[in-house]
Amino acid sequence: VKQGDESRWSAFKEKAQAKSFKPSNNLPKLFWEVYLGVGYFIPISGTYNSTAIGSYSGYYEDLYQVTMAENGTYDFGDYDVSQSNSLQVNSFFNFRGSLSIGYNLDRQSRLIISASYARGLQEMFDTKEKVISKDFNNLNSLTTIGGSYRFEQLQLGVGYNYLF
Repeated sequence: VKQGDESRWSAFKEKAQAKSFKPSNNLPKLFWEVYLGVGYFIPISGTYNSTAIGSYSGYYEDLYQVTMAENGTYDFGDYDVSQSNSLQVNSFFNFRGSLSIGYNLDRQSRLIISASYARGLQEMFDTKEKVISKDFNNLNSLTTIGGSYRFEQLQLGVGYNYLF
């Protein structure tokens, strides 16, 4: 840099730095964001509860096709049946997507409304063991996992975001 150009160079650097680091107040008030990605679901705990009303009766074709339902000898009647226990849920990868609409309150804070969707890419349960529990001493104690189970979630949210 030549002797006379030094002051012009300094003035140019100051103007460039002032423009590049000066905060702008021209942020759009409304904005939207789209997110697509993959996540990994790690279950913390799983339980199941099942309830039913069991009706225990006896049908006797030899006794003129009579159905016995209130006989105290054989404990016929209606029974409340319930069962609960822990459930083994597998970890799995999932697809995630979301759409958010926001409003900038100022340079560092904004309000956001979002909708997100997640879908598991693998089975939630180990399908080799379809029987969760069985206790043949209790009425209706067989609980099974049948078919295919995958995680799917739709979530709506409202939030406040502060940028540090």
